[in-house]
Amino acid sequence: MAEGFVVSAELESSPAILISESRQQLAVLYPDGFVRTAFGEVASVAVDIQLNKQLEPVNRQLVITLKGGTSTEWRVHFKDDQQLEQAKNTLDSLIFN
Repeated sequence: MAEGFVVSAELESSPAILISESRQQLAVLYPDGFVRTAFGEVASVAVDIQLNKQLEPVNRQLVITLKGGTSTEWRVHFKDDQQLEQAKNTLDSLIFN
């Protein structure tokens, strides 16, 4: 990855989220590259769960919204509710505390 980005945690998601506590940054790894931002540039971290007709969760996403004039969102998928909630709690505690 980029120079100076020291991975302190990787969240089990698709695409993967990498955290660098020393640089106060997070990155999302896509198959064709990555996006990276400082914790201070994150406006919100929200949960979005889409349900099927039987009201069962079929798509669990964490939505990371960045600050700035354009509404930039990164949507990251999780396989279960526990991983999703853990990731949200981790990001909330690092970014907003």
